[in-house]
Amino acid sequence: MDRSAPGFFVSRLVTLALLAAPVVGQWLQVATTGPSPRYATAMAYDGQRSRTVLFGGGGLGDTWEWDGASWALVATTGPIERQFHALAYDEQRGVVVLFGGLNTATSTLVLGDTWEWDGAIWTPHLFVTGPSARLLTAMAYDRQRAVAVLFGGEDAGGVALGDTWEWNGVAWTQRVVNGPPPRRDHAMAYDGQRGRTVLFGGRDPFDRADTWEWDGNIWQQVATTGPAARSSFAMAHDRQRGLTVLFGGTSGGTTYGDTWEWDGSTWSQVVGPAPSQRFGHAMAFDTLRAATVLFGGVYTGILGDTWELNPAAALAMGTPYGTGCGVPALQLDQDPAQRPIVGTIARARIGNVPAASAYAALGLSNLTIGAFPLPLDLSSYGLTGCLLWADAMFGAHWPTVPTGPGSAAFDFTIPNSSVLVGVTLFVQAWSPAPGVNPAGVVVSNGLEWQIGQQ
Repeated sequence: MDRSAPGFFVSRLVTLALLAAPVVGQWLQVATTGPSPRYATAMAYDGQRSRTVLFGGGGLGDTWEWDGASWALVATTGPIERQFHALAYDEQRGVVVLFGGLNTATSTLVLGDTWEWDGAIWTPHLFVTGPSARLLTAMAYDRQRAVAVLFGGEDAGGVALGDTWEWNGVAWTQRVVNGPPPRRDHAMAYDGQRGRTVLFGGRDPFDRADTWEWDGNIWQQVATTGPAARSSFAMAHDRQRGLTVLFGGTSGGTTYGDTWEWDGSTWSQVVGPAPSQRFGHAMAFDTLRAATVLFGGVYTGILGDTWELNPAAALAMGTPYGTGCGVPALQLDQDPAQRPIVGTIARARIGNVPAASAYAALGLSNLTIGAFPLPLDLSSYGLTGCLLWADAMFGAHWPTVPTGPGSAAFDFTIPNSSVLVGVTLFVQAWSPAPGVNPAGVVVSNGLEWQIGQQ
């Protein structure tokens, strides 16, 4: 097989992506306007309408929805004002389920009511017997068994609870099982790939660092190592990457701003840019855009910012680096209208092309080429003052398309495969330049492509 052929490079790219580590999450702030700053709120993602639903928090009773671009206030009537309540989305019936919380509008009132939001109105379930009134509880939807699972919380007397309940849309059922010790201010998320509801942390009377899983029959403690003991944090399950994501929280006067991911056997900390430290925030996973949405909380003040972890648009980036050679230097940059997204054509723009033709080379590293570190001085090859910025793996070189005097474009079709999300490519261009140096060739700076998904 011709190792310089585009098909060979693409096949090798997919193979290497399959062998690579899972995509690491990346946080991006996506909005500073929307719901008023608040804490002790709750969110759930409505998959039928592709909206993240937020209700209440900070003693408020408003309903907001996030569509990935902006927040919209969609209701001011429904459940009474509250905080420290729980939400979960019932995928089978297409409604967001709300339970409990604390109302402080007129007097302190611990709530035990059940409501459902269908995207237009809130409907109360007034005559059902269910969990006792409580706040600081947690709830997650088990889509395999079509029930919302609720565990623990704090009752009206300030006592931590350790009971497990399930809501099927008609009735609450208490499950008489041994499970996690009583606790409040913990978090839960449902891992559908493994059919487990994951619970972490909380407090009673001290903050905990234990991880439990519920399979519908038994609770099992599965880890005691991972994130530090904490409460008032948030979790959501990333269905694309198969990871339960945890962010922030507080313990003993320390406020956390760390991100952790649970793969069913091990917690791993994600290092990189992240929201500020906080507690009392809320998170939900947007399945349409493969993004974990975070809103609000408390740190030095009450927050009203919106963040997303691993949003598709943030992953698809083209970042120039290094310098080219020539007078003026051959220049490579990203076409903002054609970023590297699976199933599309990515485009790099080439400027200051001195001849009628230009070419592009693709590689998988900007650190080494064989035994040599990058950048590599090409002067000994006759390219005086030029540097190699990418490994040009497998000798994959392509012609470019002229786009005007002294300019060209390199188009690369990225296969429509989710395994490529998060993979990084490195591009460098070159062009004949007779008389500029002994080799008669100039090269550009490098361009780093991080592949994303729409």
